[in-house]
Amino acid sequence: MSKVIVIYKLKPGATIAQYRKFSREIDQIITPKQKVVEKFEVFEVTDHIQGTGAPKKKNHPFQVFEIVDVKDFGEWIKTTQSEGFKKVIDGWAEVGDGGTLVMLGGKKIEK
Repeated sequence: MSKVIVIYKLKPGATIAQYRKFSREIDQIITPKQKVVEKFEVFEVTDHIQGTGAPKKKNHPFQVFEIVDVKDFGEWIKTTQSEGFKKVIDGWAEVGDGGTLVMLGGKKIEK
């Protein structure tokens, strides 16, 4: 199993309320149903620490992060480019800033 971390900001002019609506009505309905997805969670950033600084409550470098447990990262990427995922991608494009999107794939380091 792989873990995918997706982080991004909202598109200029998009509100967190608009994002929440998209997330609840589209993303959180469609994404977990994909065959490659084992678990899907979405979070609004409320705090962050950057470098060695103190925790900050605003001016976050990102506004949303997602944690997706997938069977295979390559299959996940194919899924995100599939026709069955188009509604998610199109909806996200209305609220998400593609220029800030970072997608990390990784596997747990075992003992």
